[in-house]
Amino acid sequence: MIKWIYIVTVLFASQLIFANQEEYEKANELYENEAYDSAVVIYNSLLEENQYSFEIFYNLGNSYFRTNKLGLAILNWEKARKIQPSNPQVIENLNYAYSLARDKFEVDVKSVGFINGFVFEKSPNFWSYMAILLSVILAVTLFLFFISRNDTIHQISFYLSIVGFVCLITIVIFAYMHKNHFEQSKEAIVLQPRVQVLSEPKEGSDESFALHEGTKVEILKIDEDWAEIVVNKDNTGWVKLESIGRI
Repeated sequence: MIKWIYIVTVLFASQLIFANQEEYEKANELYENEAYDSAVVIYNSLLEENQYSFEIFYNLGNSYFRTNKLGLAILNWEKARKIQPSNPQVIENLNYAYSLARDKFEVDVKSVGFINGFVFEKSPNFWSYMAILLSVILAVTLFLFFISRNDTIHQISFYLSIVGFVCLITIVIFAYMHKNHFEQSKEAIVLQPRVQVLSEPKEGSDESFALHEGTKVEILKIDEDWAEIVVNKDNTGWVKLESIGRI
């Protein structure tokens, strides 16, 4: 049984990299040949197919940086950091990129604690696959517990069922944490060279201040095509949603 569990685990893990390895390698080759715009197209096509991975976000950030698109470079490096929060290279890249941004607000770019790192460094679907695998194992142990007449097997399956149930609950909690981490981000990056931050969510309202490409903001509220943002904890206003990219 252990052998089969190992095989299933490997099969699940193989799905966590990304399906279209050939396209990914083609994009990498284009990047190496300095065809950055072409590499960007392929990396983005992989993301559109939900082929999320640290490598794709990281390489896409590198490609955008090479084409002088600072905002998009930071955005994708930040997304890469959500998958591998403690990766030293992406942290170094982000620190350097933020130093190039025109708006010099304080940005927290550092590694995270062990628990967050352990949970978030897995791929987006990892915990879901693990929950399915543990559910199957739990079902098997419960089946053995109820049908076996051998006292030893009966006792072992009972304890394995308890352990499996606790592990399953833990995995579900990790999956929920991971889902919220990726889908409910309140942080965003300014993508346009200059963005007007207005006092109200409508055209023609007074400009409170301006932000520039590469600035990290926090989203407070969404109102149709507008987002209320805050920068540096006390500078608030409204910007067009199209002018920012959510991390």
